[in-house]
Amino acid sequence: MKIKESKELKKLSESLKLTEGENSEIIINKGFEVELFVDSPECWDVSIIEHCVSSENHSSDLFKRCFDVYPSSTQWAWFRSLKTIGDGDCPECGGNLEIVDHNYKMVRRDWDSEPEYETISKDEECTNCGKRVFTGIDD
Repeated sequence: MKIKESKELKKLSESLKLTEGENSEIIINKGFEVELFVDSPECWDVSIIEHCVSSENHSSDLFKRCFDVYPSSTQWAWFRSLKTIGDGDCPECGGNLEIVDHNYKMVRRDWDSEPEYETISKDEECTNCGKRVFTGIDD
């Protein structure tokens, strides 16, 4: 589980003088420590404030546990809007992407060898939220 990349995560990280990765790791670890997060698909793409409401924790208390300071009003607004996602490839929820369609081109290195196939493009779909992701690969 991780925090979804967003402008709020970037701004919060800058204000706390942390990298986005460090910030995400701290929040997730503290959230698990206080049993705020459960790493399951139904808890992905959910904001910090929604996690806090469902578990009766206060988001400013979680912020204090994470960073040892009380947040400013803007930091608190950024923090509350952060979303948790899974560790997979889906840009929307962090679920796993499966290839549903792909295009190949045949490449023959020389006439004595078997032809090889290179991927030109692929269309993937998230097994959790259904988002489709198209990836074109340069020649």
